[in-house]
Amino acid sequence: SPYSERMAAYFSAKHYQQKKTGDLPEVVCISTRNDSLYIGIEQSFSVKAPAERVTALLDDFGNYPKLFEDIVKAYTTKSSGSSYFILRQEQKMPIPFLPHLVYDMAYFTNAEKKGKSYLYKLCGGKDMKYNDGMISILSTSPQSCSFYELDFIYGNWSALGSLSDSMIWS
Repeated sequence: SPYSERMAAYFSAKHYQQKKTGDLPEVVCISTRNDSLYIGIEQSFSVKAPAERVTALLDDFGNYPKLFEDIVKAYTTKSSGSSYFILRQEQKMPIPFLPHLVYDMAYFTNAEKKGKSYLYKLCGGKDMKYNDGMISILSTSPQSCSFYELDFIYGNWSALGSLSDSMIWS
């Protein structure tokens, strides 16, 4: 995931609890049968911080540009209570001279005593065909939690997609 290193850096030695000495967050890329451009990313890691602190960080959309280096801005365009909202994001492309991606994601959240879950799905924008997934943050102790994300992305890959799907995977 483009965010895995950024999340790990944020949760540095002070916040990030390694599974075993030397381990990094587990990241798995998943291919989609019959469509190599529809990419799945699964990541999980332990965090040495309370679940409430991690969910507060994820719920602070205005600070996404500080947390995720490719996000230019993020803000809600619609909400219904604390369990449903639409988040508009503007994201830098990894290739120079290409315009930023702008898209809307619908989020459904469920906060429980032991953590919070987020289900999300693309609901607007011309730059992606599909983007859906889920994040689960569960308390494992008063001072730590687990982070799990499963994300599937199918972008309008512009020049990248026409060159080769191997470029997308690299």
